[in-house]
Amino acid sequence: MSTENLARTAYCGLYCGGCAAGKGTTADKAEALLEELEEARFAQVAEIIPVPEFKKYPEFNALLSILANMKCVGCRGGTRSESCNIAKCCIEKGYEGCWICADFRSCEQLDWLGHVHGDAHLVNLACIADTGVDEWVASGPPWYHDPDEKA
Repeated sequence: MSTENLARTAYCGLYCGGCAAGKGTTADKAEALLEELEEARFAQVAEIIPVPEFKKYPEFNALLSILANMKCVGCRGGTRSESCNIAKCCIEKGYEGCWICADFRSCEQLDWLGHVHGDAHLVNLACIADTGVDEWVASGPPWYHDPDEKA
């Protein structure tokens, strides 16, 4: 198994290489917008424009700053695994990922992912269990889908 493919595959079956935070695209765009707004002195402009929403510019700017720092190295390469119950469970059991566990399809630890990813993580885990990480990564996207759709 490729160590790079495993490093980019989260314990829960999501693929960091397909995620905006993992690729850094959202962070890069937020950072570019922050720079552009600063260059345009938009904080000062927002103070004088008589549009009520512009009074919220400081909060918007704070949110952009948070987004600009959302570059994720994945749960295997950073500290995310320390706060993720799914990662902790796999690490405690000595599993490379949930796909090794016979109970992943009914695991309540994975339920919260459905809000954003639908059943994509479960589809991914089943595929990884059947084919292995390298073949799953090589099969390419979609690794994610709309939570209102079933794969």
